[in-house]
Amino acid sequence: WVRRGGRLIVSAANNWQNVSKSFLAPMLPAKMVGLDTVGKLSDQVRWIDGLADNRSPIAVGREGLRIAALEDVQGRPSRANAFLSQEEPYIAVDGLYGFGNVTLIAFDTDVAPFAGWE
Repeated sequence: WVRRGGRLIVSAANNWQNVSKSFLAPMLPAKMVGLDTVGKLSDQVRWIDGLADNRSPIAVGREGLRIAALEDVQGRPSRANAFLSQEEPYIAVDGLYGFGNVTLIAFDTDVAPFAGWE
């Protein structure tokens, strides 16, 4: 389906090992190699807030955000990473798979702070 022009969005962080060993791995635009914690998501948070039309700011908190560490990025950084310095990790990468598109989001959307986000 994706190879024929479909779009797939994969969100993974805490379960990065399961995803990287699954049938999804060859489709992903980057290789997940572990976990990282990001304490500041200045520009990325603005991008995420923009998805909600800036009506409900997301609070990352003092503990930071657990993200999947990405290597061998074959795709292009998504708009979430547009203003990052080279030292800051990607939180989303877009890539082609056949005629389709795969977006890898390097955080879990089913846990805090996203699970409670209005």
